Amino acid sequence: MRPVVDVALAAVGSVAVLCVMRGAFRRWHLLAGARRHLAYVLRGQPHQPGLDDPHGPVTRVRLQGVGHVKVHQHRPVAGKVKTISVKREGRRWYVILTAEQEQPEPLLATASMVGIDLGIANFLADSGGEFVPNPRHAAKAAARLEVAQRALARCKRGSKRRRKAVETVARLHRKVRRQRLDHAHKTALNLVRDHDFIAHEDLRIRTMSKAPAPKPDPATPDSFLPNGAAAKTGQNRSIADAGWGVFLTILTAKAECAGREVMAVDSRNISRRCPVCGHTAQENRPAQEKFHCVSCGHQAHADTVGALNVLRAGLVRREAQPASREAPTFGWGRSHRGIQPVVQHVVRPVVDQLGRHRLVRLQLRHGRQPHCLLP
Repeated sequence: MRPVVDVALAAVGSVAVLCVMRGAFRRWHLLAGARRHLAYVLRGQPHQPGLDDPHGPVTRVRLQGVGHVKVHQHRPVAGKVKTISVKREGRRWYVILTAEQEQPEPLLATASMVGIDLGIANFLADSGGEFVPNPRHAAKAAARLEVAQRALARCKRGSKRRRKAVETVARLHRKVRRQRLDHAHKTALNLVRDHDFIAHEDLRIRTMSKAPAPKPDPATPDSFLPNGAAAKTGQNRSIADAGWGVFLTILTAKAECAGREVMAVDSRNISRRCPVCGHTAQENRPAQEKFHCVSCGHQAHADTVGALNVLRAGLVRREAQPASREAPTFGWGRSHRGIQPVVQHVVRPVVDQLGRHRLVRLQLRHGRQPHCLLP
């Protein structure tokens, strides 16, 4: 018996469950020119008994106005299917299902906490002194991409040879993207399985990847001084190749499903603050991988020091959150505007002059900035 999925026109989905093989949509001539996500979106309730057995008979999807299309089901459908959509990548077509699932059972507690420091030399360094090397997928494929893009630039527009060259470039980019996703999934899964609490830096990746501002030459009009744009371009390329944003998104999603806690902390002076004495200075980091405190003489790897500070800051914020979530107590205070309501006993984490994280009580007045009370 061949399982069949009945679908009709409707809204978009996001979880890939079924893969439509190459050439399956030849009869749907309206979709031949689609290059991105298709405007023809499908909805329906699949036949669960047939879809739950990926190794059983051939799975088919019945599309309105198209007919039955054979698909390759790479995993069983879990939960109630809400939406179905169709997507094209190169010559491959995909059927994407969004399913509503019950809350999964959390993993067993490990009583372990870790802080992670993302970087370029090493993709990840944790507070335990372990490192995850940076695979640099785009850098490894740069030579092949350069050859393919040069061949594409020599092709005549609209020719069959150019279409083949476009497919070659797209295939190489697709492989790099999938390698990056695979590495992010595996790294995040290891962290979620081993630790109950994970703290990471709240990175502003878009700001970190900005091009440097030009430096006009005051002596010569309409000319500019060197601003390090060439070096910054290479750094921006390495940041994009590492895929920090994708990794943090996957880590947060996996931790939520496993019942783990992920905390983002401020990244300022994370790798310049001594974890022993709390002294913060730029001179504490004389090299990329070396940390040497000028105050107490503590030496360690700079990424490990950053991960330790991230973990401590995450624990401080974790302790402050339950107090800040409580309903604040309201009082009344006098000002030049008369009697104004005052919010008291609001706890927030701060960093003192020695670089140590601690909690303070803040007094929030109506329409004013918070005033710090006694800690």
